[in-house]
Amino acid sequence: MAQTAPDTESPPNGPPYLPSGVALVGGRPTVDVDVPVLVRVLRATHPKLGWSRTVSGSLKATYFGLFVAIVLLIAFTILNFFTLKSNLRNIAMWVQRAGVLYMLLFNLIGPVLVLLSLILPQHKNIATPDNFGIRSTMASKYIILSVTMFFTLFIAGFRMGTAWADARSASDPAWWERKPAYYVIEYGFEVVVVYWLILARFDQKFWIPNKSHGPGDYSRKTVLDTSKTEASGDGFQQA
Repeated sequence: MAQTAPDTESPPNGPPYLPSGVALVGGRPTVDVDVPVLVRVLRATHPKLGWSRTVSGSLKATYFGLFVAIVLLIAFTILNFFTLKSNLRNIAMWVQRAGVLYMLLFNLIGPVLVLLSLILPQHKNIATPDNFGIRSTMASKYIILSVTMFFTLFIAGFRMGTAWADARSASDPAWWERKPAYYVIEYGFEVVVVYWLILARFDQKFWIPNKSHGPGDYSRKTVLDTSKTEASGDGFQQA
């Protein structure tokens, strides 16, 4: 009986670590947190610029690009696991490299927004920033975000460096290919960021009133909500 030739175009089964690999290339939740709250900081210090259509439209475009990059990264990561064709694997490699490069550039939006909020001169009609949050100052916000950006940029830079580095043999892996570096940077730093945000009461310090859509809404609506709360409390006591 003639034997059928083995299929050399695709492996029979994906590796057991495929789900973790897909989850890894799918981005990090802290990145999704950094940019929106940094936009709030820019809107608080420079309302006209922060609330402008140019900034809002540019951020929407970069988020759309991030979505496309994540989809392509996931798709070609799966393709890389399930094919043995050298040309497809080469295409997948370059798509992955481009994807992690875009994610690094996306992370760099944070420092740019911080520099703009600190360097650009204040408008003459704005004496103080349109502060927001509960029991927080702008200085505390900068400290919290600086620590977060350091770790997220380190992770994004590590991923880009490993994606663009030349492959090493399994018997002589580079330091970034070893398990300690992988788990400490990819997962350990992420855990540090999550607990840092929890301990810093991120949910309070970066809170903004609902339906804020223009200059002055952060502080004006905060004062209004506080006044209504105090008034309702006084009315309850009188009753």
